[in-house]
Amino acid sequence: RARSVPVFLFDLVRTEPLLLDRRHQAVAFPDMVLAVRTRAPAQAVDLQCDGKVAFTEPADLHRPLLAGVLQTAWGVAPTHLSWGEPQNRSVADYLFSVGNTP
Repeated sequence: RARSVPVFLFDLVRTEPLLLDRRHQAVAFPDMVLAVRTRAPAQAVDLQCDGKVAFTEPADLHRPLLAGVLQTAWGVAPTHLSWGEPQNRSVADYLFSVGNTP
């Protein structure tokens, strides 16, 4: 059975960064993916890896958009999320979230 996933991409001509929830270029919802792209240069985000500040490229949507479609269409969770049995909910753990993966 084929399933269509609507992707709403807002491609803005502004040079200031615009991120969803202060760190996401694309967000997956159960029935759609919302993404935003600007022409801003690389921006630092609130995360670090090996003591180095992590950056996001607001002009490049390949990885964030792929991650959003994978999550919405097939339920693929981000690498930093796992199920916590004691908490009975998903738990964020960036320890083994290696690389800039979708």
